[in-house]
Amino acid sequence: MNELKEKGQYNVGELVQNTILTDFFGTWVDEIETKETIGDVFNNYGYILDPHTAVAYRALDKYRLLTSDDRYSIVLSTASPFKFSNVVLSAITPDAKIEEDKPFETIKAFKC
Repeated sequence: MNELKEKGQYNVGELVQNTILTDFFGTWVDEIETKETIGDVFNNYGYILDPHTAVAYRALDKYRLLTSDDRYSIVLSTASPFKFSNVVLSAITPDAKIEEDKPFETIKAFKC
């Protein structure tokens, strides 16, 4: 921990690192991919994802693409899409006009 504090990083060693790389998959998902995922899932399945769950869903897609692992998987929703109504609405209906100062009024613009 001193190494982390002093150098801003630390090394766990080759054995631990190899174990981590064997047991975990990590990736990142940007804002564009997040909105695409929300829109795609809504259009294909009629389900409204929140942005956090959309990131997990897209990360699973990337994992499957890179590993060819097609086992059943679970992505648990972590938040309500209505907490992020502006982002979700713009992903589902890109032409919608959204007033930034009135986020919850935009919910009336689409039907679930």
